[in-house]
Amino acid sequence: TEKTSQQVDALKENPNIVFVELDATLVADEAAFAQEVNRCLELEEAAIRAGKTVCVYTTRKLITADTGDKEDDLRLSVRISDAVQSLVGRLSVVPSFVIAKGGITSSDVGTKALAVKKANVLGQIKPGIPVWQTGAESKFPLTPYVIFPGNVGETTTLREAAEVLMA
Repeated sequence: TEKTSQQVDALKENPNIVFVELDATLVADEAAFAQEVNRCLELEEAAIRAGKTVCVYTTRKLITADTGDKEDDLRLSVRISDAVQSLVGRLSVVPSFVIAKGGITSSDVGTKALAVKKANVLGQIKPGIPVWQTGAESKFPLTPYVIFPGNVGETTTLREAAEVLMA
């Protein structure tokens, strides 16, 4: 969404965050997209190993199949969402926190990538933005997980939430 794009742009003002863009325009080419996801994963892991905070984000434009078929568009959207959650699920290093932006993305990251079955709700990091502590059974036990809905907050809210967790 436009709001998410503005929030990511505001987040980029923090010089202590490493930004990795997943080129979602490659999604129709399965091999190229798989290679792109692997490239992002390598950059993400290297930055986390170096003690950095990482933001992985998708190309900020609407991707369609150009077939006129909404089902084809949906398939591409699901493939992009699966790639995003896999960039958390395939991590071999433990992040100090995870923020997922968007409703479906947040759900997939929590249930698929992090395999959260139980969590402690710690409260709201900002109004309307819950933060959980993942359960012992999850991929990254006892890790703060922020579920940041798509159209919530102001332009600077994503940056502010990340900075709270980075402090």
